[in-house]
Amino acid sequence: MPLLKDIFNRLPLILLAAALLLSAFAYGAAVGRYEVFPFGFIRDGLKTGRLLLQEAPELADDGSFTKFSNLMPDAAAASRLAAAAGGRLEAPILWTGGKFQFLELCPEYGCIAVEFSETGEVTRFWPLRPDELERASNAGAADDYPYEFAPTHSFARDVEVDSVERYANGDLLVVFNNGYTSFPWGAGVARIDPEGHPVWFRRDYSHHWGRLLPDGTALVPGTRISSKAISQADLGTWRTRRFDCGTGKAMLDTINIIDGSGNLIRSIDVVDAVANSPFDAILEMSSGACNPLHMNYIDIVGDDVAGLANIAPGDLILSWRNVNAFAVMDSNDYRIKRVITGPFIGQHSVQHWKGSKFLMFDNFHWDDDGKPISRLLEIDLTAGRHRAIFPNADTPENLRLFTRPGGNVSISPDRESAIISFETPGVSVRVRLSDGRVLGTFNNVHDVSSAEQFPEQRHTQSGIFITLGVDYINLDAYEAN
Repeated sequence: MPLLKDIFNRLPLILLAAALLLSAFAYGAAVGRYEVFPFGFIRDGLKTGRLLLQEAPELADDGSFTKFSNLMPDAAAASRLAAAAGGRLEAPILWTGGKFQFLELCPEYGCIAVEFSETGEVTRFWPLRPDELERASNAGAADDYPYEFAPTHSFARDVEVDSVERYANGDLLVVFNNGYTSFPWGAGVARIDPEGHPVWFRRDYSHHWGRLLPDGTALVPGTRISSKAISQADLGTWRTRRFDCGTGKAMLDTINIIDGSGNLIRSIDVVDAVANSPFDAILEMSSGACNPLHMNYIDIVGDDVAGLANIAPGDLILSWRNVNAFAVMDSNDYRIKRVITGPFIGQHSVQHWKGSKFLMFDNFHWDDDGKPISRLLEIDLTAGRHRAIFPNADTPENLRLFTRPGGNVSISPDRESAIISFETPGVSVRVRLSDGRVLGTFNNVHDVSSAEQFPEQRHTQSGIFITLGVDYINLDAYEAN
């Protein structure tokens, strides 16, 4: 058996080769998981390769497109605000856009946002310029914010708009996500001028809705990536639950305070603040091991608040989806003063309305027939009760809407009405807050017939896109920002 004898003689070499291969494989896995040498060289090489190969963006099908409507493409623009009954709006509105939206105004890639007057006329719009965003995002990238990209990821092609707010001079504060083709999904925050050109870009894991203050300072939800499973070693007084999300890289919420020039003034570690508060047990209620709180909105308590324990004017209101709660944070020392739970699930956009009353987009509720619906909910902390403003018994059946992700509320400057944006149906509803009466609707429909990325239906039907925000603009709140 010469063959077997030869194999036997070579067995030490075969085993050595196998051991080396297994060792190389194991070390390679460790490099990816623990980011040890030579992870940095590989990451930088891939980044350089992407830049060298980057061409003018060929935008793929947008992730915010949901389906085709029965509306003809040339009727889309007129149908958005044609359904908004009730005469004049209470104030101008800023409509969040994105890729392939408002192509009649921004024919190349779509508009980031469009502003409408009280009478429904377009007063300005901001074109989406993905090639410039690519360059600005690379210039704004920092080594302390490494991303784990899918092999096919392109920032210019995959970036999506999360939220917009308007500066007094017509610039926009824009929060972007990476189209969920990277980890984490928060792409960053930028200031965009009226022509759509980036003024600055922070590639810093920003996400959800930014909050622009009158002096031009912005409060932006951000993320800190944990280097290991969250445990007592990470969170000080948090003693009980250990979150291990498989990757060992949990997304921990922060509040980033950014000035008008894009400089980081301060970053507040929200999870650490919870862990070192009397409310640390709320983390036990989390539905997300990799994202314990999932903070989605920041608001500021108004001057008319009164008679509420541990709530004062200027405090921050933080909406936490994954623990079905919102919190009050002191704006001076950033300690958690109060946590409020109630008859709401997966809520978004919690805001102080007036006095002891707060409004929120309550994502999960069930009607009498067991059908899921989303609600505009009022929470009165003094009275200890809640009220479903919308929908109610008088709401038309076609407006009893439900969205699992997202949801936004914009309160009018006179505090008498609100616009409720339902993300996945692509519909926003304007209601009177006293009784929930429907004042009008806004449909996020668009003519996409010129976009070759869409199927042939684009020539006969308009496209429906998710709605991330149709927001009132309070011009009186602006200072020289």
